[in-house]
Amino acid sequence: MHFALIEYLPAIPLGAFGAPENESREVLPPMHVDEVRAFQEMPKYPSIDEYVPSDPNRVADLDEQLGTFKTDTDLARLEDPVLETEPLAGQNALTAEAKLPELNSNWDPRQEILAIEDRLFHDEVNAAPRRVTPAVPRINQAPDVSAPIEITSSKVLEEAAKIVAAPAWKGPLPSIEKILVTVTEPGNKGGNAAGQEKELVDQVNDSASLIDEAREDITSIHAVEGLLGVKVHTFSDASTPDYVYFKIEIYRQGIEALPVLPKEVILIQDCSESMTNAKLNRCKTGLLSWVNSLRDGDKFNIISFRNNVDFCFPDSRLVNAISRARARGFIDSLEARGKTDVHGSLEKLLDVEAEFGRPVIAVLVTDGRPTIGLVDSSDIIEQFSHRNKGQVSVFSLGGGSKVNKYLLDLLSHRNRGDSLIVTRDLDLPPALENMSHQLASPVLADMSYRFSNLDESEVFPKTLSNLYLNRPLVLYGKAPAGNPEVAFQIVGQSGVKPHDMVFSLDLRNGRSGDSELRRQWAWHKVYNLISIYTATRAPAALNAIVQMCDRYGLDVPYAYTLDSPAKP
Repeated sequence: MHFALIEYLPAIPLGAFGAPENESREVLPPMHVDEVRAFQEMPKYPSIDEYVPSDPNRVADLDEQLGTFKTDTDLARLEDPVLETEPLAGQNALTAEAKLPELNSNWDPRQEILAIEDRLFHDEVNAAPRRVTPAVPRINQAPDVSAPIEITSSKVLEEAAKIVAAPAWKGPLPSIEKILVTVTEPGNKGGNAAGQEKELVDQVNDSASLIDEAREDITSIHAVEGLLGVKVHTFSDASTPDYVYFKIEIYRQGIEALPVLPKEVILIQDCSESMTNAKLNRCKTGLLSWVNSLRDGDKFNIISFRNNVDFCFPDSRLVNAISRARARGFIDSLEARGKTDVHGSLEKLLDVEAEFGRPVIAVLVTDGRPTIGLVDSSDIIEQFSHRNKGQVSVFSLGGGSKVNKYLLDLLSHRNRGDSLIVTRDLDLPPALENMSHQLASPVLADMSYRFSNLDESEVFPKTLSNLYLNRPLVLYGKAPAGNPEVAFQIVGQSGVKPHDMVFSLDLRNGRSGDSELRRQWAWHKVYNLISIYTATRAPAALNAIVQMCDRYGLDVPYAYTLDSPAKP
């Protein structure tokens, strides 16, 4: 019905504003573009060079413009400035002294060069006979300056050696003429020669010293022997009478001796399912204690790992109230679940950008049983150690009766650290607290050593940890019994300054040790052989491990892991 009304009835206006009846609605056809025409070109205006402001409708003549410019330039004149009539102070004196040389119209440069008026040497000096040193055959490691006289007498050389070797000698070498006079002067007898020799030695000792150079002029390394203490223990065994075993402990003398370095601590916590929540809660207590023990100026970060790796901070942060609070929240949120990817967490340490003078200390807390990623312990140790190159010190703490001791021990041994294994979960918090106390105060980093008068291949460990105030640095070695005096140097970094310590030791005066000292030396050598075998997989290294254990009565460590023929 509505459709019929709308379709068939005429339009009905609505209200007073309705459309009139006679109004028709015009329908326009759609538009189509038939042609596109371009705009007419705009009138061309004269260029800047042709434009004349006085008459825009006319084009200026370029010659006319240039002519006007030349005329204006020719009319310009510069007037001389008006100078003061009174001379300046000192002007007359300067004018009198500064006389310009007269120019010679017939100047000949060759004559000017030859006519030397100001002589440097007088004729009598130039006429003096020249002393010529004969050519000497070249000797390796000999000085480049030879004496201006031929030395043929062996007695001359002997007298020179006596003077240099005198106990009180500390000055420059005496002239060779003095020695020749002492030896070759006519009528010089034995007693007279001895008196002249003594006079010559006194003259040498009284002369200004050219050899006593200051240490800072020779090397940039600062000596710190007086700031460090050394304890030496020795042991001689009847089964090996030709050798003496020694243990060297190096420690700092006191708090005022060497400054404590700011450090960067990275705590790495295993949060896999194998740790269990009960064991993880014990570890969390120790981690909180460690965070609270950090000093102002230290930097730290916390890493948790399982299938993946999580960070407390994207990068290590300075210790303050805000960073400590965030770290506590991160530690409280840790839960044990998932699998164990030890290698994945260690790889993150390689991305740490260490600051110069700030040692980086990483602490790995785990049961050491990788179940995902790289799971072979030897591969983990070798790959990380090869890339780390001792830049990050790695300390390990294992908890439980099924700890992968081989992985933790060798990983720390090859990366400037140490490992600790506890079997009871209750011992985890005090173990972490004790470790934080030992590593709280580093004083020397990047340590290295070398010995003289001793075979360094028998000194262990090869890679030293940092020197800490609360943790002495320990070296084990073996020396021939007939050569008990040894000297060694240890170099380390204290902030931005390198330091070294040089000690001379008489092993005969060392404190008496026991058979445990010999046993510890053997263990350290076995560990070094295991490191070689881990890196090379050479059968010769494995045979050496077995032979060392047989000789010193040790059980072959990690026999199953090493695939040793001595495994039970």
